[in-house]
Amino acid sequence: MPQAPVATLPQLDFASSMALLLGVPIPFGNVGRLSRELWLLSGAHDAPASFRAALAGNAWQARCLCHVFVSSLDDALSLQALQSGALKSWQETM
Repeated sequence: MPQAPVATLPQLDFASSMALLLGVPIPFGNVGRLSRELWLLSGAHDAPASFRAALAGNAWQARCLCHVFVSSLDDALSLQALQSGALKSWQETM
């Protein structure tokens, strides 16, 4: 008897999908995509509607993560400019 192929799911996608299925927030920093197949396996009677709502939450989290990343990038660039200025000042004293 032939066996059905085994589906694979990246860990990042599994973590975000399972978190929302369990009703807990997606781990911050997780960039996984929600698995429609896993969602449908949950057996929820309103799976399509709840999946759309979960996608909206996933998109919001990705937006927040991008905002944090851009903010930290701005901080890093400011720090780099400060370090360059300090190095230049130090070199002028030598």
